[in-house]
Amino acid sequence: MDSQRKKPSLDHWHWLRTRVRCALPFSHGEDLIFARLNVETEAMVHCGQLDAWFAHEANFRLLHETALDLALPFAWRQQCLSRACRPIDVLEQLARDAAHRQRVSALSRRLAMTQLEQSLPLYSRHEARHHRQWRP
Repeated sequence: MDSQRKKPSLDHWHWLRTRVRCALPFSHGEDLIFARLNVETEAMVHCGQLDAWFAHEANFRLLHETALDLALPFAWRQQCLSRACRPIDVLEQLARDAAHRQRVSALSRRLAMTQLEQSLPLYSRHEARHHRQWRP
């Protein structure tokens, strides 16, 4: 049965990251996409297709940048921000020297200082048309 299992794919990892960045969860639940991204990241690292430090720092940046994107729904951004601590926890375990520990500390501070602003309002077609026509 193990021989029938798919090998982790860098393309699939990028596809999952794109779905997170664009707020496109799987139809059967938001949590699943985050879990799949974590599993896929670990599999890619385990198989040697991604460097562990690179992969987890990239996931932190993905989640943090997505959380700050005002064009995305606020609830999605909250999910991303709340999950950004997981890659930092892994990076703390991976830090073997002062430079890595300093990098983890900087990422942790960035996360701790993050404040979410409200997302941009959505306009209906009528509102958008009216909004474009209005000039001060």
